[in-house]
Amino acid sequence: GLIVYCNGRIGEMTGYTEADLLGQPVELLVPEASRLRHVADRADYMTDPVPRLMGEGRDLSVRRKDGVDVPVEIGLSSFESDGETYVTAVISDITARKRSEEALANTMSNLQELVAASPLATMMLDLDGRIVLWSPAAEDLYGWRTDEVLGRVLPHVPPSELPEVREILRRVGRGETIAGMELRRQTKDGRAIQAELYAAPQRDASGHIVGVIEQMADITSRRQMEEAMLQAQKMESIGRLAGGVAHDFNNMLTAISGFAQLLISDLPAGSRERENAEAIRRAATQAAALTQQLLAFSRRQVLQPRVLEPDETIRAMEPMLRRLIDESVELRLRLAASPGRI
Repeated sequence: GLIVYCNGRIGEMTGYTEADLLGQPVELLVPEASRLRHVADRADYMTDPVPRLMGEGRDLSVRRKDGVDVPVEIGLSSFESDGETYVTAVISDITARKRSEEALANTMSNLQELVAASPLATMMLDLDGRIVLWSPAAEDLYGWRTDEVLGRVLPHVPPSELPEVREILRRVGRGETIAGMELRRQTKDGRAIQAELYAAPQRDASGHIVGVIEQMADITSRRQMEEAMLQAQKMESIGRLAGGVAHDFNNMLTAISGFAQLLISDLPAGSRERENAEAIRRAATQAAALTQQLLAFSRRQVLQPRVLEPDETIRAMEPMLRRLIDESVELRLRLAASPGRI
């Protein structure tokens, strides 16, 4: 186990000179915590000193003269000379590689944490559409667990949407990115959802595109709210139109009612002409009540609190309600308010 030869590179690696090392046990270069085990390993190796390729076996380190451990790979071989068995150890400093591996491992860990923490459903697909990554947010959104979808082809895509997905895979496979595309998807229980897609190519170390990285946001609630808001805007427009029509109509009714009242005052009681004029005034009054309801519908009527009879108020609304509701709807009024004032 004594060192009988070393080259200059071992001095650069460890800080020892050739004179420091020659004749010393090889355990001088072994970290203190591993020395006893190294003695046993060396004895085992000498019983059958077959070549050991560089990088085989466990992670190893060399102890520098200043006490710092240097990660290394060691290849071993042996030869016989003058009846003695010699072991040649070829040692490579892999500090830079270890740092790169550590940085890569940290990057991968950060990416995994980022994917796990992202509120967007994140997945990776190969270019045939098979799922190779399925994030926790994707599990929550679609209902399938990761072990249920890995290797499957797009279980969350309705059959009618598959042609569009194939086109997306072709586009991203050519290097395109996709942002904000709205798609229809389905959950494990068959519920349809609206999703917004963001997709980019996944590349290997050589830069070749090997798959697709997708993130999806559930916009179902947002779309429903937008539709409700659009409907509310339509109703508001209808209300404004109804209010404008009611005001103009009310002006004409005022003239009709006024001239009918003038006719009544000029005609003798009990005459047929006076009855006709009173019929005109009653019709104008009823029409004016309808315009008041239109103004109330458009919320442009000035509030005037007063005592009402519920039965009469509801009965007066019936004609307009019958015109508004669909013919397939039957309207029945059961009026029996008691007490009769509100």
